Amino acid sequence: MLEARSPGGRWIEFDVVRTDRRGRYRDSYTFKFPGPVDYRFRARSEGEADYPYATGSSNVVRVHER
Repeated sequence: MLEARSPGGRWIEFDVVRTDRRGRYRDSYTFKFPGPVDYRFRARSEGEADYPYATGSSNVVRVHER
């Protein structure tokens, strides 16, 4: 799943993505509110019996929307 938040806000899930055979994923996001504002994005993976990885998240990426 992909999550985003504004500074000081809580993480909000906004999309669920699937990986390809190599474990890669791709997604896009369209900002709905006028800027300027800073957002933080991350990918989060939940542990599953069929998917041999533990729960975890990616590095956080800061995006400045104008």
